[in-house]
Amino acid sequence: MAEFRLLYPYIEFELSTGDPAQAIEKVMNDETDIAISALPELLPARLEFETISEIPLSVIAPAGVSSFGSELADGMPDWSKIPFIVPEAGTARERANLWFKKMRIKPNIYAQVSVMKPLLVWWH
Repeated sequence: MAEFRLLYPYIEFELSTGDPAQAIEKVMNDETDIAISALPELLPARLEFETISEIPLSVIAPAGVSSFGSELADGMPDWSKIPFIVPEAGTARERANLWFKKMRIKPNIYAQVSVMKPLLVWWH
């Protein structure tokens, strides 16, 4: 950041976090100039997308003893016994739903969260 400031002293920017399900909408509505987000299946025609990293959809679980730890340790866990916390909406939720369907899993949704925070960037 210090080097950027020296090279471009008149550019101001604000970094903010927000709901990834709304990131593309915020760019479309001119509320932000750049958003870091997963690539949706259908990208609106007036937007450009630049891949900065490939991040697989992952299942994250606690290490050690839990009510479902032995299930996860098994090579073929019974996913219906595993409690999932998933996003309420957005690309990550869509991809999770596709994975559940592909794996023929009826997920045990423990909770749905409305905000999983990506970075939204405003350039002025």
